[in-house]
Amino acid sequence: MEKVERLWNRNFSIITIGSFISMLGGVAANFAMGLFVYRETDSILMFALFIAINHVPTIILAPIIGPYIDTHSRKKIIVGLDFLFGFLFLGVAYAIYQIGFDIAIYLVISFFISLLGSIYRAAYEGLYPDTITKGKMQKAYSISSLIWPVSQIIVMPIVVSVYDYIGIEGIMIINAISYFIAAMAETLINVKESIKVNSTSSFVTDFKESISYLREEKGIFALNIRSFFTSLTWGAIMSVMLPYFETTPGFGADKYAKLALFMTGARVVTGLLHSTVIKYPVKYKFRISFIIHIVLEIPTFLIFIIPLLGMQILWTIIGALGIITIVIRESAIKSYIPGVIRGRLATIMIVVNSVALISGTLLGGFIAENCGYKYIGFIFGILGLCATITIFTRYGKQMSKVYNVEV
Repeated sequence: MEKVERLWNRNFSIITIGSFISMLGGVAANFAMGLFVYRETDSILMFALFIAINHVPTIILAPIIGPYIDTHSRKKIIVGLDFLFGFLFLGVAYAIYQIGFDIAIYLVISFFISLLGSIYRAAYEGLYPDTITKGKMQKAYSISSLIWPVSQIIVMPIVVSVYDYIGIEGIMIINAISYFIAAMAETLINVKESIKVNSTSSFVTDFKESISYLREEKGIFALNIRSFFTSLTWGAIMSVMLPYFETTPGFGADKYAKLALFMTGARVVTGLLHSTVIKYPVKYKFRISFIIHIVLEIPTFLIFIIPLLGMQILWTIIGALGIITIVIRESAIKSYIPGVIRGRLATIMIVVNSVALISGTLLGGFIAENCGYKYIGFIFGILGLCATITIFTRYGKQMSKVYNVEV
């Protein structure tokens, strides 16, 4: 009798659980810092600038670090950075306790955290597929896609409840502890990594190879462009959601935290179904993704003009449908791209998304402060809908080649 390979092998279990633990602390810290900055400055644009600064280091560093990650142990990079994050957040807690609020210091801290985070994300994206059992890619990315939403469900309501009691310093300490636990767990990973060995190529050569690959693989190129517009739109929307809830009568930060439960709850249920019973017919995956992307653009027009109940319903729909597109796309891309170039392409995608997030965040903050929140939905809704139709129709054949494969 042929042995059935398990998805939850030792390495996959460790990296998934370790990521979840560190994500719990990360979500708490990011939400608390954003809330702290907005309440201290009372400025939508300054809040948006604080969010945007998080993505700047990624643009600078990611193209350089990608070739390095493809030629070095990603496990060692991840473990080392998790320990470093632990000590860093302890230092942040001490600095806040001693100095108090200073927007310049906060921007510097945010910049440095993002700098290390861009390295971590590229290394993680390179290592994660190596821990997945062959033939289990869709199920694995269904589980991976749950890490962030489940963390939100658990953490955000707790942060709102305890923020006034333990302060942002206490939350930073909890975040540091979560990184130390994750790092210690990740030292137990033992997997054969897909890395380039004995490579003497330069950064310029490696970068040219990545660009050449994208020129040849139009499907991967198109998916990067589509990802750009998604990040642009949601960068604009999410950069102003907390200020919108803080300033809209009957809303508030507590209801903003609870709003996340609707999206993340839908993501969890849909993600669990994908990891257990749902498997799409290979030949229809591109078509399914196209239809869902079109449907997902419609709520953008409505977000800032409907009551809280309507927003909760929209968040549930976006969560359920959004996780389907993520699972189909990520499992297809990671299965399609060769392991030896995965790190470099991951960094290019990170750069593309970071440019989009910075642009969307600053545009969203500017529009909200000078024109009003509702214009964000109209402008980015039209832009996203046009981009989706154009990209999926122009590059449909090439994208189908990536999507419609057995993973």
